[in-house]
Amino acid sequence: MFRDRIKSAYTDLSPSFQRLGDFLMDHSYEAAFMTATQLGKALEVDTATVVRFAQRLGYPGYPELLGDVQAEVKEQLARYFTPTASGDSMISSFRATVRQAVSSVEQFDLGVSDQTIERIVDLIDGVDRIWLIGEAMSRIMIELLGHYLLIMGYNVQRLPLETSTVAVRFRSLNAKDLVMAMAFTPYNPDTTSALHLARARGARTVGFVGAASWPVARAAEVTVLCPNKSVVGLTLSPVVYSVAIDAVIQALIFKHRGTLAATYVEYEDSLRQLGEFRSQFVTESFGALPDLISKPEPSSESAPSDE
Repeated sequence: MFRDRIKSAYTDLSPSFQRLGDFLMDHSYEAAFMTATQLGKALEVDTATVVRFAQRLGYPGYPELLGDVQAEVKEQLARYFTPTASGDSMISSFRATVRQAVSSVEQFDLGVSDQTIERIVDLIDGVDRIWLIGEAMSRIMIELLGHYLLIMGYNVQRLPLETSTVAVRFRSLNAKDLVMAMAFTPYNPDTTSALHLARARGARTVGFVGAASWPVARAAEVTVLCPNKSVVGLTLSPVVYSVAIDAVIQALIFKHRGTLAATYVEYEDSLRQLGEFRSQFVTESFGALPDLISKPEPSSESAPSDE
């Protein structure tokens, strides 16, 4: 394999050849889709140097080296997408679950495009209100997203999914509103209907879903696919949803890193003041708290003499 050839020859390679070797080993996914010219341009060497590098490793030319790189990438991708058996014991199920989580996160990363990331961030920044909806377990995860957005200063509205409440709250919905939904299963009728109504009112919509075929995905303007396969047959794994939430928040933090520091300082200052006010309230209302740790009372018997 190309990695073994690079490692065995590395100390004898020229600096430009070493840079090429480092890139192939550290960025094989990117290199697998690059021609010799593109690779040379990326590392600021000429195409002839790339060809000589391949020959130095024992390949007839660059296409044969590229074929080895692509073969490794294909093998890795096949492993990511191959179903993982749960095994026949508790321990093997535990291990298989971890491997499945890693595989699902990799699938998520490969499946979400740069355009989708930019679009979600732009939507969050471009609206006046952000509405969060979800059912059952997914409600917990969408609340986590909302918590972070609130800390960052966004106008977040939590929406109970009772039909009458949705009808009342969505009366004023318009293009300056963003409805963000999360679904762990395809069976989310209230979330799906709320998204349809939001779009009918002109609002923007984003859905974090387990599969593109789900009704929630079809109802949302922008979808983020979060594979949630479970090795024991339950489609309720929250791993990728957690990663998706964290990734969106980190992207927003990076975009606004110049202004968020002050916002977070204000948040921490508010927490400190709330703690002080609460402590003052307890003291004024109930007095000093009693010492709940009982101390041993002195023994009535005389201590033994040292004599």
